[in-house]
Amino acid sequence: MILNVVLKMILRSWWRNKVFFLVSVASLALGLACTNLLMTYFVHEHGLEGRNPDRDRMFFLRQDDPMTEGKRVAFAGAEIPPQLKQSYAEVENFLRLGKLDLLYCKVNEQKVEGDFKMLSADTTLTNFFDYRTEEGSLSQVLCQPGKVALSEACARRLFGGKQAVGKQVEAHFRFGEVRPYEVAAVLKKREQSLLQFDMLIAHDPDFFWGGLTLLKLTPGTDAGHLADKLNEDKVPTLMPGQTKYYLDPLDAICFTTPDDSSQQTLDFVSQTPVQTLYISLLAAVLILIIACCNYTNMSLSRLLQQLRMIHVEKLMGATLRNIRLQLFGDAFLTVVLAFGLSILLVNDCLSLFNDLLGSRLTMTFFFSSQMLPWLLYSFC
Repeated sequence: MILNVVLKMILRSWWRNKVFFLVSVASLALGLACTNLLMTYFVHEHGLEGRNPDRDRMFFLRQDDPMTEGKRVAFAGAEIPPQLKQSYAEVENFLRLGKLDLLYCKVNEQKVEGDFKMLSADTTLTNFFDYRTEEGSLSQVLCQPGKVALSEACARRLFGGKQAVGKQVEAHFRFGEVRPYEVAAVLKKREQSLLQFDMLIAHDPDFFWGGLTLLKLTPGTDAGHLADKLNEDKVPTLMPGQTKYYLDPLDAICFTTPDDSSQQTLDFVSQTPVQTLYISLLAAVLILIIACCNYTNMSLSRLLQQLRMIHVEKLMGATLRNIRLQLFGDAFLTVVLAFGLSILLVNDCLSLFNDLLGSRLTMTFFFSSQMLPWLLYSFC
């Protein structure tokens, strides 16, 4: 009964102060929406492959770029990674990746243009990354030539909402080569994925000469010490005797800085500018502080009106407990309403935000185990 009375008093207070209530809720919701977006962007990008249990054991095999002094390239000849696995017990597995210069595709004789990213990979891909299929079999794609796996977005683009597995895709490459592929799998979207691609095929041994290489090292291996061994043993590089190998963690390529000319741009690998990452975190904190200060100032601006209301309620027989409950309920419900509106704003602005920063945020990530504690913290 008391709660019903308190709720009625809160609603009547909101109705009497409609302008104040709408302005305070709108400003708080906007502040929370900006904070949640920027904080989620930081958590998403900073936690790249965060759910991958082998993240800390995966290293890029890089070597000096013979064309540019001080620059490293994530490249190894096609024959080098198998040799490393065979010769060094520290190398548990390897994954070679190559990008194909795809111009456009044809489906049912209809030309589909766009910036399609097509990668070729070893069968060890699933040993490094946990890709799940919406339909079909990824192992079939990686083991058989002429098969292709599509991302969910690419499958929708090529075939609409229809089933893609079993359909034919004609790939047209930069130098005039045309190859037909049968769709054998559609891959589910992976949050915080290192690799970004639309199409995936197995390596063609006649045309694959080398590319980006990832090594998975055995637990406890010192990557720097292993790199020294590779160079001491004179494992062939692009320019033997003049260049050497490095084993760099994922962060070395995934987080870029504008003043580091040694970093290599790879459009199929998730790369985020470090400055943008930490500026977004700082902006999120500042916006949250400003939103809270603004709400506090607006609440103080009607302090005299609240005092008059409290005196009237006391004369009408309200207890101190009832008054405290009403004041707390007013603030709590206002924040809850603003938080709910902020989620709606985030949902509406998410695609624009992704386009501006080149991110890949989804609403499902907002409510994931990584992000939900931060959202609740900003709410509190």
